[in-house]
Amino acid sequence: MKVSAWTTRVDESQYRYRLQFDNIEGKRKRNRIMKEMVEVYECEESGGGYTKGGNYILLFSKDFASPKEWIKWARKLAYPVVEYNSKAKPKPIKLGTNYDPKRGRKRKVPSE
Repeated sequence: MKVSAWTTRVDESQYRYRLQFDNIEGKRKRNRIMKEMVEVYECEESGGGYTKGGNYILLFSKDFASPKEWIKWARKLAYPVVEYNSKAKPKPIKLGTNYDPKRGRKRKVPSE
């Protein structure tokens, strides 16, 4: 399963992010994703349909006040998410299960 994300600007103070779940195999998995995204992550279902291969696609959307709020929220997702820019190129930000909070620079602990 592949999860893609992109943004559209609603107005000057609001961003709408869309999530697309590709290649969902089976009705149980589709229903589990729908329930989790609507109830746990508070997204609204934007659409869905079938691919030529018979797999299902789901679309969800959620509004945020800033891109920082989106990143903070998207890092908690239980799926590997790739965000795309307006030119359909993937952004280097790690979201969902791709995000590892333990990586990066180690913080200095203040000594007493």
